[in-house]
Amino acid sequence: MRVESIEIGHAEYGFRAHLHESVSTQNLVDGIYLDDTPFSDSDSGSETFSWGHGVKEMLVLSCVSFVAMMDAFHATMMTPIVPVLSAVFEHSFYSILWIDMSYLLASAASQPLFAMLSEVFGQGPILIAAVVIAIVGTGVCSGSLSILSLVAGRLVQGAGSGGAMAVSLLLVTDLIPYTHRVRFSDHICRAWALGAMLGPLTGGFFGEYGNWNWTFYFSYVFSTLSLFITPFAINLRECTSISRRAALEMDWLGAILTFLGLGPLLLGVSWVGQRPSGWDDWRIIISSCIGGLAMVILVLYESVWVAQPMFNLGIFNSIHTIMLYAGSLLYGILILGHLQNLSMYIFLVKYFSSPLTGVSMLAVTGPAFLILLLLSKMHQGRYSFRTRWIIRAGWMLSLLATGCFILLNPDTPTPGWVFIFFATGLSHVLLAFGYHACSHTESLTRKREEQAERQGTREGRGSSPAFAILMYSILRTWGMCIAVPVGGTIVLTQIAQEIDRSSADSSSPLARQNEILLSPDNREELGRLFLGGFRVVWRFFLGVSALGGISSLMIR
Repeated sequence: MRVESIEIGHAEYGFRAHLHESVSTQNLVDGIYLDDTPFSDSDSGSETFSWGHGVKEMLVLSCVSFVAMMDAFHATMMTPIVPVLSAVFEHSFYSILWIDMSYLLASAASQPLFAMLSEVFGQGPILIAAVVIAIVGTGVCSGSLSILSLVAGRLVQGAGSGGAMAVSLLLVTDLIPYTHRVRFSDHICRAWALGAMLGPLTGGFFGEYGNWNWTFYFSYVFSTLSLFITPFAINLRECTSISRRAALEMDWLGAILTFLGLGPLLLGVSWVGQRPSGWDDWRIIISSCIGGLAMVILVLYESVWVAQPMFNLGIFNSIHTIMLYAGSLLYGILILGHLQNLSMYIFLVKYFSSPLTGVSMLAVTGPAFLILLLLSKMHQGRYSFRTRWIIRAGWMLSLLATGCFILLNPDTPTPGWVFIFFATGLSHVLLAFGYHACSHTESLTRKREEQAERQGTREGRGSSPAFAILMYSILRTWGMCIAVPVGGTIVLTQIAQEIDRSSADSSSPLARQNEILLSPDNREELGRLFLGGFRVVWRFFLGVSALGGISSLMIR
């Protein structure tokens, strides 16, 4: 047994205290949860110091909550109005997919970049800059008259929203001590869930009873509130000034390689369903090779060559950690994959209107807020539980619900699909809470291992407690990026095979899969074709759930 002293700084009042805990060597080596780790105020009597949250902490949490709502709203707002946009711009289903893909791609690539910038410029100015960038992108989207300008606006919007989300996570990590962090950071999960509820609901309502760009006007509420609170929550005078040396040491090449790796890979996957030759098309081969080569160079560069890496691969130091972050990636695939394809099923197969489609999605997103609050209270209470069992229960429920999706058809009664949607939403809640809590626990374990075993060595970003939490957000967003093109490609490929089998008339607008227009005029034929594609894509998500369940078995 040994006694370890951890120094924790208070962000508001400037005092420092020492937390003494008796931790077994075996627990530190195995990375198991600490003995008697307090998660609530009821346990604070065993600590040698007391920490209380004041006005500034509440302002920061409010600002971070609005940023989380903004990010979730932007990510989900387009799901019920994809057919509306296809009819308005007279573009195919393939082109409309890029509206969501561009946002998620920019968000995934910008998160590590803005986190790196915040270390040099300070978190306050970077957070304000990210929110302003998101507002500019929203303005471009709301005034778009073509699909190209809308995609460009979503790129800018995604870069700002993703950067603001990354800096917000760093703010919470730096402000709140670890023993209280899980309890207070649950506000971020609930805020994200609330934004995911409002996104499809608002998009479906404005898509039917107003104009589709009114949805972007509504998103100004979250960005404006977060921008208004930031100067009161963060002392901008304490922000560090930029130096030329610090700017040169930033991992600019890593940020470029991240975008060059993700972009061409997603582009190549999305082209598979559009080319008659499939993977044999030279455009797909070149795009995939460029993306794959960029990702290989990124891994080598970050692990071998760069002095201050944007991604410190040393965090993946055990099977436990690798499976934790692999599960985060798979969970991200399920989030947007379920929302996108379930909303398309409701609109095209069940023939619901856009507002009813958004309301139907509440069966998936609606239970999230209350259940997250319940789980948080239970976890802080006297009878705490291991978060790894929450993750395993979430994957098991996701496996059962996704398997039931294969049985969905036009004649499925309303209570049947509502029950399946509710089970899907419950699985997402369990996974979100479990991975969020595990990322916080992993960050402290990693920090103690770094302090105990690597004294005197260079500390990279991987040794920071915030990096483990940020890595969870990055990989989840990468999974959401993957879900859109992969799901769309599977559906389009199946539609092409269905058209070939039925020998459709070549003059029909549905004769070629890259000319499919999602409009009310051909809704009946679209519903029949997409139903076959959905049954195949559900099998893909069934495999994702199975892999996630297997990975959860290796999480300690």
